[in-house]
Amino acid sequence: MSTMILPNLPVSDVNRATAFYTALGFVVNPQFTNEQAAAIVVSDDIVLMLLSPDFAAEHSVALPSNTPNVSLALTESGRDAVDARIDKALAAGATLRGETTDLGFMYSRGISDPDGHFWDFLWMDPGAVEAYEA
Repeated sequence: MSTMILPNLPVSDVNRATAFYTALGFVVNPQFTNEQAAAIVVSDDIVLMLLSPDFAAEHSVALPSNTPNVSLALTESGRDAVDARIDKALAAGATLRGETTDLGFMYSRGISDPDGHFWDFLWMDPGAVEAYEA
């Protein structure tokens, strides 16, 4: 099994947040979803866990505030895919955040989701990114 990341995002309303993320094209994993939390599958290796206020508090996860303490970013397959994801997010209730960044080899746009979590969607030219091995 590959290493996965499961960011835990506290949300004010699990059903509303689930509707938002499915509108972006992500899928719910019903096996790990109930009234307290929803598992949103972004990819084989990324699953967002949307936590209700009570469930988040039980696990000492801070509730959303006006100043997020984390900014999340996801890569897309191209500039058009970035724009399409942003369009879906805005239609589902997100707020555009910041200006579009276009460095030629990298293209990025950001939103705040309905709970105030910061998201950037970006494309990077694979030929411009040097290989890195840990």
